[in-house]
Amino acid sequence: MEGVTRPIEERLGDPGKVLLVLGASKAGNLQMEKDVFDTYLFLLREDKVLNLSYFFRFQPLPVSDLLRDDVYNLTQAGFIQSFSPMSITPHGLTWLRQSLSAKEEEESFSKLAGPLGGYCGLSRNELSRVVYARLAKPIPR
Repeated sequence: MEGVTRPIEERLGDPGKVLLVLGASKAGNLQMEKDVFDTYLFLLREDKVLNLSYFFRFQPLPVSDLLRDDVYNLTQAGFIQSFSPMSITPHGLTWLRQSLSAKEEEESFSKLAGPLGGYCGLSRNELSRVVYARLAKPIPR
């Protein structure tokens, strides 16, 4: 079907979605702390804000080995800075802007801004409560 563009979710893949989240955090002046970055992405997936295929294990916060591999590879490629707070580099922003139209970027950043803004200021304990409330399970002690 000529002229039909695949949805953003299909075009970017999970590493591209990591860049999208970091681009949205930069646009919103939000601090993406490395030690809970997995948790932010887990919550965005659980809230159905971003479709991600990462598998998460809990210790007690969500952790994804594949996500950490993608973060490492994106760092090595110069797309992100993975020290805390994590951020997208100019090279990463260029890639993102080449992958999305200006309208798609604006809509995506807007869609992510509310949830990210709500999560980025939370402590580890507060994030634990949010995660386990989503799972409807008690917080491990």
